[in-house]
Amino acid sequence: MHRMQIHRNIRLGLPASGLHGKDTAWLAFGVSLNAPSLSELRPDGVFIQVTSLDHPLSDYRSEAAALAMDAWLHERFAPEGSGASVAYDTAQDRYVFARGTTFQPFSDDPRPKDPPPVPRPHRHRAPPPGPAGRGLSP
Repeated sequence: MHRMQIHRNIRLGLPASGLHGKDTAWLAFGVSLNAPSLSELRPDGVFIQVTSLDHPLSDYRSEAAALAMDAWLHERFAPEGSGASVAYDTAQDRYVFARGTTFQPFSDDPRPKDPPPVPRPHRHRAPPPGPAGRGLSP
C-alpha cells in the first residue's frame, strides 16, 4: 500500500493502481489545506484512503484534485474553511485556482506567512557621454 504523511498524524493513502505525479501532488495539497484543522478535530489521527481518481479526459486540470479533496474533507469532517476555490477568468479564458490563505501548505507551522515582497526592477541611468574626439563612447 502506498501512503504518505501530510502533516503530523494526517496520512494519505494512494490507489494500488497508482496516479499521475501531478494528481498525487494536488491531492496531497488538498489534504494539506485542511491538515492543521483535521489534527485538532482528530488528535488520534486521520488516514484518508483514495481508491480512485476519475475525471473527464477533456478540459481536465490536475488542480481539480486538490479542490475535490478539499470538498470531500469539508463534507466528511467539517474542518475550518481553507479558502481554496476555483473561478473562471474570462480575460484568460481559463479556470484559475486560488489556494486560500495557505502560503506554506506542507510546513509543520500552520500559520500563514506573508509572501516575500516582489522585487522592484532596478533602473540604470545611462552614463554621461564620453569626451568628444577621444574615441570613447558611453
